[in-house]
Amino acid sequence: YRKALDLRKQLADSDPRSVPYRRSLAFSYAKLATTALLLGNTAGALDDQDHALALRQQIVAESPSQGGFKDELSWSEAEVARLLAAKEPARAKELVDHAVDRERALVDGDPINLAWKETLVDALLVRALVQKTAAERLETLALAHDLAAEALARAPKSARWPALAAEVEVALAEADPKTAAAHWKTARDLLEPLAAAGRLAAAQGPLQIG
Repeated sequence: YRKALDLRKQLADSDPRSVPYRRSLAFSYAKLATTALLLGNTAGALDDQDHALALRQQIVAESPSQGGFKDELSWSEAEVARLLAAKEPARAKELVDHAVDRERALVDGDPINLAWKETLVDALLVRALVQKTAAERLETLALAHDLAAEALARAPKSARWPALAAEVEVALAEADPKTAAAHWKTARDLLEPLAAAGRLAAAQGPLQIG
């Protein structure tokens, strides 16, 4: 990923106005951020995500009608918000609120686009992290649950949607102790077939034993 980043930096530097070059550079930063987080390097992940966010903000400002660009920006905003949720909740809330509002507009305009729904569900999970009351969190997670259930029904063989739906179930379990056992069971039921088929991402494995 570092080698790819260096190459893409060279391309972007050779033509600073090129959207494809800057867009691919943002993808490199995002990939590095995800890897840094898996390695426990939160500071490095935040630095890389901030670089991706800045590039995507610039691209959307220049091409505000492009849905794909807006979706990528929403994803970056949600990921930076996730990393900032504990230490900078005000900035995290501002970022994730922008992401949710933008992504809901995209989903409303194209209800069958599962990629945009995935970004929206991710952003809603982050929004729940920074909300102050249990009622707010449950309302947000109920929307995420409905979106994930709908997408899972449309893409039952997907490896991503059962795992994402399980993340929503885990968040609901943590938000409402009274129904936690049922949500944990549903999460395990969603994840176990993926694990048995060797399709469960390593980062989601611990959710099975919650």
